[in-house]
Amino acid sequence: MIKRTFTAFGLALALTAPAFALEIRNTEDCQAAQRAQDATEELGFDRLAEEMATGSYDSYTEWKKQRLSPALDAFAKRFPLTPADAMKLPNYANFVSDFGFRTEQMAYSFHQMQRHEEGSKAFEQYRSTAKIHLDAMKATMAKFREDCII
Repeated sequence: MIKRTFTAFGLALALTAPAFALEIRNTEDCQAAQRAQDATEELGFDRLAEEMATGSYDSYTEWKKQRLSPALDAFAKRFPLTPADAMKLPNYANFVSDFGFRTEQMAYSFHQMQRHEEGSKAFEQYRSTAKIHLDAMKATMAKFREDCII
């Protein structure tokens, strides 16, 4: 079950790759959103997603402190949000705000899933939470594709 959810998460990250886009609209919003999406790979979020899903770390707390949080902080510094961005650059604002929050929440959910027996009530609750965040990321990407991909 964790692998299946990871595959969906990997697919969501892959959907951000520019290779899937035939052409991005030449608007400030669409171009900014695409740059933010491109940066996820540059900052190593694909590797972090794999580590997250497989639990290939000794301590979640240390992994989060040494790997995940610095990557999320670098992403936030590279792509800051201002109050005006929500109105002026809605796709950029949606992607940037959703990406960091949803990634962190999914990492925690995956960690908790690995601590519980598959099929248990707790496991299913954390799996459901991870799916909620994954679905929200997919919705953000669908909106981007609708608005920005020609």
